[in-house]
Formats: sequence, C-alpha cells, structure tokens
Amino acid sequence: MIANVLVMIRKRSRTVIGAALLGCCFMTPQPALAADCAGNPNALGTSRTLVVDPMEHPRIGTMQYPETLPLADHEVVLTFDDGPLPKYSNQVLAILASPCVKATFFTIGSQARFNPAGVRKLLAAGHTVGTHSQNHPLTMNKMPLE
Repeated sequence: MIANVLVMIRKRSRTVIGAALLGCCFMTPQPALAADCAGNPNALGTSRTLVVDPMEHPRIGTMQYPETLPLADHEVVLTFDDGPLPKYSNQVLAILASPCVKATFFTIGSQARFNPAGVRKLLAAGHTVGTHSQNHPLTMNKMPLE
C-alpha cells in the first residue's frame, strides 16, 4: 500500500518529493536524497528533515490542534506508530528502502524494550525513532496533559 502511494505521488510530480521527518527524538539522521540511492536513479528519496522541538511545539496535527508543520507543496510527513514488531517493521523497512524514503517511527516503550534489535534496525536504516508512549494506554484522550 505504501509503495503504491509513493508511486502515485511520484507520477504526480517530476521533482523529488520530500518525506519530511519529525525529529523529536534521540537521533535525527541526514536526509537521503534520491541521487544518493545506489542503483535506483528514479528513487523518490527524502528532500529534507524537519526537527520539531516538543517543548516549542507540544501539539501539532491538523485533526486535533491548530498548529501544523511548515511543509512545502508536495511534501509529506511519513510516520509509523507502535512497534517495533518484526513481522510488520521489517516489511515497512523493505518497502521504504526501494525508493530510498525515510520515515519517523514512533515506538512503544515496552515493545522497544522487548525488541531493542528492532529499534537498532530502524536507526541503522537511517530512519528517525521517537516514542509514542510506554504502554499505549487506550485512555490517552482522557488523561491529563501532565
């Protein structure tokens, strides 16, 4: 599905489209440009990395909050929540590797503790890793901000 979306985006624009990455975690890799994708001159690539300081921008998102990211035309933010779960994380990594696209993975602390090799694999592939929560409570919308 992601591959289809990326191909569709590529067909709509002849320029390299950015998958802007949220860098509000412990590692922000250098952006991989399409020209850097060995063996794939038509790779989509990643045009730039956005670093978002959660202290300055604690609530970003068009659905719930008034503040959004400063994206250019045809730029997207590609994020994945939960995990790492080897069955799914490995599939997503393989899909993103082909067009040399980078993303931000918001992991769950307990799953990251259970699968630290999965987190290291995300980082080694040049993706950004952030935290989503420790245990992914289903009552987050009822919890106080503190």
